[in-house]
Amino acid sequence: MCFVQDDSSIHTAKHFRQWLAKHGIRPVEHPPFSPDLNPQKNLWFLLKVKLMELHPELETLDESRTRVKARLRAWLPGAWEQVTELTPAALSHSVKDRWEAVYQAKGYQTKY
Repeated sequence: MCFVQDDSSIHTAKHFRQWLAKHGIRPVEHPPFSPDLNPQKNLWFLLKVKLMELHPELETLDESRTRVKARLRAWLPGAWEQVTELTPAALSHSVKDRWEAVYQAKGYQTKY
Protein backbone atom coordinates (compact mmCIF):
# COMPACT_ATOMS: atom_id res chain seq x y z
CA MET A 1 0.00 0.00 0.00
CA CYS A 2 1.18 3.53 -0.65
CA PHE A 3 0.01 6.81 0.82
CA VAL A 4 -0.06 10.01 -1.23
CA GLN A 5 0.66 12.98 0.96
CA ASP A 6 1.48 16.62 0.71
CA ASP A 7 3.89 18.58 2.87
CA SER A 8 1.38 19.17 5.63
CA SER A 9 3.21 19.16 8.95
CA ILE A 10 1.12 16.24 10.20
CA HIS A 11 2.34 14.13 7.25
CA THR A 12 5.99 14.95 7.84
CA ALA A 13 5.96 14.49 11.63
CA LYS A 14 8.44 11.90 12.92
CA HIS A 15 5.81 9.82 14.75
CA PHE A 16 3.57 9.69 11.69
CA ARG A 17 6.43 8.58 9.43
CA GLN A 18 7.37 5.90 11.98
CA TRP A 19 3.76 4.69 12.11
CA LEU A 20 3.65 4.41 8.31
CA ALA A 21 6.91 2.43 8.28
CA LYS A 22 5.70 0.13 11.07
CA HIS A 23 2.56 -0.67 9.07
CA GLY A 24 4.38 -1.19 5.77
CA ILE A 25 2.91 1.89 4.13
CA ARG A 26 5.22 3.65 1.72
CA PRO A 27 4.57 7.39 1.41
CA VAL A 28 4.58 8.81 -2.11
CA GLU A 29 6.32 12.15 -2.03
CA HIS A 30 5.51 14.85 -4.51
CA PRO A 31 6.47 18.51 -4.78
CA PRO A 32 4.82 20.98 -2.41
CA PHE A 33 2.08 23.23 -3.77
CA SER A 34 1.28 20.80 -6.59
CA PRO A 35 -2.52 20.49 -6.72
CA ASP A 36 -2.18 19.02 -10.24
CA LEU A 37 -0.59 15.94 -8.67
CA ASN A 38 -3.01 15.73 -5.76
CA PRO A 39 -6.37 14.19 -6.76
CA GLN A 40 -7.65 14.65 -3.21
CA LYS A 41 -7.82 18.40 -3.86
CA ASN A 42 -10.28 17.68 -6.68
CA LEU A 43 -12.30 15.43 -4.39
CA TRP A 44 -12.62 18.16 -1.75
CA PHE A 45 -13.63 20.67 -4.44
CA LEU A 46 -16.30 18.29 -5.78
CA LEU A 47 -17.61 17.72 -2.26
CA LYS A 48 -17.93 21.48 -1.73
CA VAL A 49 -19.74 21.88 -5.07
CA LYS A 50 -22.13 19.00 -4.26
CA LEU A 51 -22.80 20.39 -0.78
CA MET A 52 -23.66 23.81 -2.25
CA GLU A 53 -25.83 22.15 -4.90
CA LEU A 54 -27.81 20.23 -2.28
CA HIS A 55 -27.93 23.07 0.26
CA PRO A 56 -27.63 26.47 -1.47
CA GLU A 57 -28.78 28.10 1.76
CA LEU A 58 -25.22 27.57 3.04
CA GLU A 59 -24.24 30.65 1.05
CA THR A 60 -26.48 32.90 3.16
CA LEU A 61 -26.68 31.20 6.55
CA ASP A 62 -26.74 33.78 9.29
CA GLU A 63 -26.35 31.55 12.30
CA SER A 64 -23.85 30.91 15.03
CA ARG A 65 -20.73 28.98 14.20
CA THR A 66 -21.96 26.11 16.38
CA ARG A 67 -25.24 25.90 14.48
CA VAL A 68 -23.49 26.00 11.09
CA LYS A 69 -21.17 23.18 12.22
CA ALA A 70 -24.19 21.13 13.30
CA ARG A 71 -25.83 21.64 9.90
CA LEU A 72 -22.62 20.64 8.10
CA ARG A 73 -22.33 17.49 10.21
CA ALA A 74 -25.87 16.59 9.21
CA TRP A 75 -25.49 17.44 5.51
CA LEU A 76 -21.97 16.22 4.70
CA PRO A 77 -22.66 12.46 4.75
CA GLY A 78 -25.32 12.80 2.04
CA ALA A 79 -23.11 14.99 -0.14
CA TRP A 80 -20.12 12.68 0.43
CA GLU A 81 -22.17 9.63 -0.56
CA GLN A 82 -23.17 11.23 -3.86
CA VAL A 83 -19.65 12.43 -4.66
CA THR A 84 -17.89 9.18 -3.78
CA GLU A 85 -19.96 6.77 -5.86
CA LEU A 86 -17.43 6.80 -8.72
CA THR A 87 -15.19 9.80 -8.16
CA PRO A 88 -12.30 8.35 -6.07
CA ALA A 89 -11.70 5.53 -8.53
CA ALA A 90 -11.75 7.92 -11.47
CA LEU A 91 -9.37 10.30 -9.71
CA SER A 92 -6.97 7.53 -8.72
CA HIS A 93 -6.90 6.27 -12.32
CA SER A 94 -5.94 9.77 -13.47
CA VAL A 95 -2.68 9.88 -11.48
CA LYS A 96 -0.49 8.56 -14.30
CA ASP A 97 -2.02 11.10 -16.70
CA ARG A 98 -1.49 13.87 -14.14
CA TRP A 99 2.21 13.09 -13.80
CA GLU A 100 2.61 12.95 -17.57
CA ALA A 101 0.81 16.30 -17.99
CA VAL A 102 3.01 17.97 -15.37
CA TYR A 103 6.11 16.53 -17.04
CA GLN A 104 4.98 17.74 -20.47
CA ALA A 105 4.19 21.19 -19.00
CA LYS A 106 7.69 21.27 -17.45
CA GLY A 107 6.17 21.70 -14.01
CA TYR A 108 3.77 24.44 -14.96
CA GLN A 109 0.01 24.33 -14.45
CA THR A 110 -2.01 21.67 -16.27
CA LYS A 111 -5.70 21.03 -16.88
CA TYR A 112 -5.87 19.13 -13.60
